[in-house]
Amino acid sequence: MYTISTRMHIIQKHIMRKLTVNTCLRYADIQPEGVEGNQFSYHLKTLIKQKLIKRCQGGYTLTSEGMLYTSSVTFETFMVRSQAKVATLVICKNDRGEYLTYHRRRQPFIGMYGFPYGKIHMGERVEEAALRELAEKTGISATLTQRAIMYLLVKNDEGEVTAHTMFHIFTGENLKGTVMPETGYGQISWKSEKDLVKVNPMPGVLEVLKLIKSKKPGLLFEEHEIVLA
Repeated sequence: MYTISTRMHIIQKHIMRKLTVNTCLRYADIQPEGVEGNQFSYHLKTLIKQKLIKRCQGGYTLTSEGMLYTSSVTFETFMVRSQAKVATLVICKNDRGEYLTYHRRRQPFIGMYGFPYGKIHMGERVEEAALRELAEKTGISATLTQRAIMYLLVKNDEGEVTAHTMFHIFTGENLKGTVMPETGYGQISWKSEKDLVKVNPMPGVLEVLKLIKSKKPGLLFEEHEIVLA
């Protein structure tokens, strides 16, 4: 995966813009007017070294990583664009009717309780990501069923966005392994729905529970905007 500074040189931005709107261009077609050959070659080689561009028949083209990079920035400025993240969330319930939760140690929502969730990594399938996150957050595995998708926008009391996530929501059954009482992400515990309401749940937790408990057929979808007091 690319790790490129947001302070890309203006010549490198020029090259990337040119190749964003063309499949393959010759050296002369992407060299800016007034820029000396040595200076241009240096920036061209830098982009090749970063694996954002590569040689094609007769010229240069974007690599797959270059295409990923251009999709994450604005075309005009080539600054990284803030976007909603895509994550998986897993709801596990024990025989006592309690839900597997963790007490977050990281922002956003530090100190709040929620279900195991995390971002989908590049190249992962959705269920694969959910299984990995469940294992990382709690130490257990489960048989997963995707039940819903929730689009969640969270703002603070000044109307500023603090979180923006598309959740793929799974329920877990046939739990295996031993629940770790604590991980680097937070403290793990089982809580009843009544207790979960009392212990400061993360935004969206109660909405997710309500959606899952509705028992409507098919893959469910809801969109929520939550403003924190």
